[in-house]
Parts: sequence; C-alpha cells; structure tokens
Amino acid sequence: MLNEFIENLNPNQREAVLAITGPVRIIAGAGSGKTRIITNKIAYLIKYANLQPWRICAVTFTNKATNEMKTRIVDMIGNSGQRCLIATYHALCVRILREDIIHLNYDRQFNIIDMADQDSIIRNIYKTLPVKYDAQEAKMVKNFISKWKNDFISPNSAKQLASGDEVRWAEIYDVYEKRLREINSVDFNDLILLTYKLFKNNVEVLKKWQNRFDYFLVDEFQDTNELQFDIIKWLVGDNHNITVVGDPDQTIYSWRGAKINLILNFDKYFPHTQTIILNENYRSTQNILSLANNLIIHNKNRIEKDLFTIKASGQLPILYHGANSSDESDFVAHKIKTLMKEENYNYNDILILYRANYLSRDLEGALADYGLSYRIFGAFKFYERKEIKDALAFLKIIMNNDPLAIERILLLTPKIGPKAFEQIMQILKEQQIMFTTLLEQHFDLLPLNLQHSLNKLREAIVIALGQLPTAKSIESLLVLLLDKTGYLQRLRDNFEEEREENILELIASVVKFDKQNKDLEGTELLSEYLQLISLQTDSDSDDLTDNTISLMTIHNAKGLEKKVVFIVGLNEGIFPTTQAIKMGTEQLEEERRALYVAITRAKELLFISYADGYSYITGNERFESRFIKELNGDFYEKVNSERLFSKPKSITISFHNQSEKQSRTTFHLNKNLESSFKSNPWKVNDTVSHELFGIGVVVKIIAQNVQIAFPSPYNIKIISADSQAIKKVE
Repeated sequence: MLNEFIENLNPNQREAVLAITGPVRIIAGAGSGKTRIITNKIAYLIKYANLQPWRICAVTFTNKATNEMKTRIVDMIGNSGQRCLIATYHALCVRILREDIIHLNYDRQFNIIDMADQDSIIRNIYKTLPVKYDAQEAKMVKNFISKWKNDFISPNSAKQLASGDEVRWAEIYDVYEKRLREINSVDFNDLILLTYKLFKNNVEVLKKWQNRFDYFLVDEFQDTNELQFDIIKWLVGDNHNITVVGDPDQTIYSWRGAKINLILNFDKYFPHTQTIILNENYRSTQNILSLANNLIIHNKNRIEKDLFTIKASGQLPILYHGANSSDESDFVAHKIKTLMKEENYNYNDILILYRANYLSRDLEGALADYGLSYRIFGAFKFYERKEIKDALAFLKIIMNNDPLAIERILLLTPKIGPKAFEQIMQILKEQQIMFTTLLEQHFDLLPLNLQHSLNKLREAIVIALGQLPTAKSIESLLVLLLDKTGYLQRLRDNFEEEREENILELIASVVKFDKQNKDLEGTELLSEYLQLISLQTDSDSDDLTDNTISLMTIHNAKGLEKKVVFIVGLNEGIFPTTQAIKMGTEQLEEERRALYVAITRAKELLFISYADGYSYITGNERFESRFIKELNGDFYEKVNSERLFSKPKSITISFHNQSEKQSRTTFHLNKNLESSFKSNPWKVNDTVSHELFGIGVVVKIIAQNVQIAFPSPYNIKIISADSQAIKKVE
C-alpha cells in the first residue's frame, strides 16, 4: 500500500519524492506540480525517513513560496512541520549572519536597508560632491555598486580600475560603504556576500552550519546565481543529500545573475546525480502546451522534455495581427469584454503580459475606454510607499535607534526641518547618546522650541519603549505610535484616504503576523517582524486576488497561472528586444524562454498579438517577431485586423520589368502614407483629455501619431492619432 505522500502522484512524481539519498535534480516543467513534490518530500523525510524537522533546510526565492510551503507541510504532518527551516536565500543568510557576523567584525543587530534607503544614502552623498544630483546617474551608481560587490571589487580597487565618470562613482561607492558601517547596516547584496566571505574564511563556522542540517532542498534552482550556489555547496558538504528543483526552459533572470549552466551541469558539480523529469502538466490544454513545446525546441542550451496533459486539446490559441498598437490594444479590450459577457469569465481570470512596462500605455487606454477594471502589477510596491515606510520607521526607532528611521521621522514631524534635524544630531554626537535616550532621559538638552515640536513624538516613543519588553503584539505598538504622534490624524486632516487605507492594510498584516508568532514577545517579536519586512521581494506584496484584470511584464508573471492570457507586442525589436538581437544566441534563447514562460501561464485560452505601424522604441516600422515564424501553425489560428485591409486599393498596371514594378510599388505606399498624414484629425495646440494622463496639449504631429505635453509626472507622450484613449476638448 502506498503511503499518503505518494499515493496520488504520477510515477515520475513518486520517484522524485522517494529519491532521498545523494544528489537529485528534478527538471520540473511548467505546471507539473513542483511545489507539491517539494512539500511531500519534506513530509516524507520527516515521517518515513525519520529526519528531525529542524535538520531539513529548504531554500526558495520568494517569501510567498516560503509561506505556501510552510502551510502545506503543517497541513500534512502537523505543527512539527513548523520546525523545518524553509527560507529564501536572503532569509537563510540573515539567520547565519545574526549568529556569526561578529567573525567579520559586524554587530549582530545590524539593520537591513532597502532600495529606497540606498537611494536616500546616495542622494545625501551627492550633497557633498561638486556635481549636481542626477537621478539617472544615481541609478547607474547604484547598479555599479551592486556589480562591484558581486564581483568582489572593493571601493579601493574600484577607484584604481575606474576611468571617466566611474572615478566619481567609485568615490561614492567608498563613502556609501563607510556610511553603511557607521549606521550598522547592510544592503541586500551584502547578505549574500558576507555569508560567502564568512564561510570562505571561517572553517569552524562553516562546519557548525554543515553539522546543523541533514538534508537540503532548493526550489527554482534555475534562478540561482554562482554566489548562492557556492553557499549551498558549502552547506551541503560531503553528505551530498540535496534535491534541486527547476526548469532550464524557464531561466529568464540572467540579468540578475542567474546562471542556466548551474542546473544544466549540476551532475558535474555533484557526481552520481539522479535526474528525474516531470513533464505531465496539470495547468494548460494540450494545444497551448504544443505551441510552447514547438517554440522552445529552437533553443539548443536545454534539457529535452515535452510537456503533455491528459486534459482535452482545448481551443486553438489565437495569433492576432493588428494594424497598429492602438488596434492591437482595442482587440484585447474588445475580446475581454466579449469573453466576460458571452463566456462568463471574470476580471480575475484574465492576465495581460508584455515584455516591457512601456507597452501598457495603449492597453490602459483601451481597457478604460471599454470600462474594464484593471490593475498594473510590479509598479509601485506596497512596502515602498511613503506612508508604509513612515509607519515602519517608528518601529525601527524603538527597536534599535535606526539612524535612517530617525532621520525620516524627524523630517516628517511638524516644525522640524533640515536645520533642526542637524541641531538634534549634533546634540546626540556631542553627548554620545542614543536618540531614544535623549527623549527618555535628556529631553532638557534640547532648546524649548524643539522640545515643544517633539513632545508628541517623545510621549509616543517613551510609552512604546516601556511596553516593548513584554509586548505580545506588534499591532498594539504600531497603533500606539501612529496615534500618539498624530501621524494617522494628519493623514485624515489632509484627506489622504488612500494613504490611510494603506496604513490600515499594514495594521491588518501585522495582526496576521501576531497570530502566527504567538510564541514570541518583546524585542524578539519586533525583531522577527522587521526582519521579515526587510526581506520582502518584488513579488511578495502583489495580491492577485482582487477582481481586476492583471497587467504585468512577463518577468513578474513567473509562477502565475490564469484561465485567459494575452501576450502583446510580439514585434521584432520589442520581443525579442533590440539589445538581445545584438547580443546574439545566448540572449535570444533567454528571450525565447521568456515567451515560453508567458505561453505556459495560460490554462484555457491564449491570445498572442503583434501590430504594424511605426515604433518609437526601435525607430523603425514594426514587423512580426522572429518567434512568430517559429510557432507551429498547427497549434494556433491566425486572425488579421480588418483595418489591415481598409487601405486604398492599388490600380492594376502592367509592368515591363521588375525595377519599374518596385518603383511603382514604392510610389503606391508613399501615397497611402501621405493619405494617412492628411487624415490625422489633430493639429498643434489642440487640447486633449486622456483617461490616465489628464488634460494635455498637442505640441507636434508625427505621421499617424501626436506628441502631447501632459502635466508632471507624465510629461511628453507620443500617442497614436486614432487612439480611443484621447478625446478632443473643445
């Protein structure tokens, strides 16, 4: 009789769960149930292989995946499953560093800064330089700092290697690193790098961590970079009890450092690896899978597999050829309206994917024109919002006097400006005391005007500090701080309803955290919460349960599935990108994998589209992507826009030779283009209204497009003249 963890699995899945000795590589195709395999395997290891839960370590790439696995395991084997270490790479490294970072001369209570904090530090460094702050350059500096760190290039080495603008950037890097040490902080790159350095240079520390675990599992292994892999290899040590799960055909994050060869060559790093392929798909219809299979076979750097399903073939995917981008977007919106009206699909069943964020503009206009509710994901993250960072800053102050949090809270306190802030910082420096100590014990050191301005903040901080040691709820601390400081009331007074709603959403999430961590209290509880928040990744705060159409880039859609999927913008230079085309085979294979990922998000219906017209991104007329030529025509239905055939008919002329025919054809095309110029209904200085961008003014006519100036932050936009998203204001 089969045990409960394998009885409902297919033969390959069973083999994957039962392979518990030595290195195992599971090539898990899209929709093949990989999360189920990992969780069932962990449960099997505990119940039938007699491993202790706390001696199992599973590594994931998102907190969302971590939480899902934890929940499933507890459901299968009870509360003992909570003792497994299931964490993202960054969370695992934080756990290691909290214990042993002192070997690198860091304080165990280090802060973890996010990208917004990085921006703030770099912006402040610019104030000390003789050059003006430039947001684009600052972004470049941040990218260079990340690259230098990942390449193990120190600030001094960077300065020696630098030339041109990089000399200044290397100097900023040097000051940035010193600033992090001053405020006892590390960034996301440091979490991986410092763990790598710790294990590389401290054999005893490494042995301690190797002895802590008997079995390792790694999810989404195709997204692993070399540093992460080195850490895992060191931790596994000589016992080689490791299972990695991934799909080389879904490697689409090389720009983040992911190396496809790590999964392809896993058996070279771990000899005697057992490889198991999961290719039965439980998500999509066979026509969708066949389309995906016949696309990805054009890649050479892969492990061969064909996805199949026992489901019905389903409807053929649709390939739509639009007359222009506006027509393409109109097709998408109209089709969604029809599906909802005639086939009972809901907003939440529908996903629209594109290669880059700029492609959403025409779509947004069309969806708005049809009165369809939509939401763009991957834009502004919940935990990056100003009000959320403000609220969390209060907690960071009472936890460990976080310098960036102190600066943030002081500068949003009424009547405290930059000069008053510097005055307070100077007092702290002269007296060599913490900010909370100043508020609690030395408030009289401040001038009376500052005491008056800080009274509410002082009262809130002092009460919260008194409650912290025995606090069993983060919610009570947060509500106290927001209430006593008057922060929440200021939002209400200023009618900032959306910000207030976001704060209430934060409080709701804190209540959930409190319930999940009843065994913790005081500083341990608060520390655990702040650490969890600091490790939020890009996709962790995206909630796709809203009843809205979801719009996002393909890279944000990894792991998702929807009944209906639209993939737009399949034009050469857009998908694949011009840059990928220039870089050659390796990047083109990654672009092809991205399309493969997009196709395999669809469960029932799939629509792929491209458009004619001029592209201001590529600087050329649009034409179909090379990937369309690679799609097998047996597995899709081609639909052409009626607008493609609404052009003036040519007069039949007898040509005496080919060159004359080419000349006449060119003339005919130019006449059509001239006709379209004349039919442009807009003129310079026309006032327009746009559904998203508001009121604007036409500043230039460009062929079949209009250049419109909108108020900041939208500024200049180029929009198709026949776009339904713009209306003339008389």
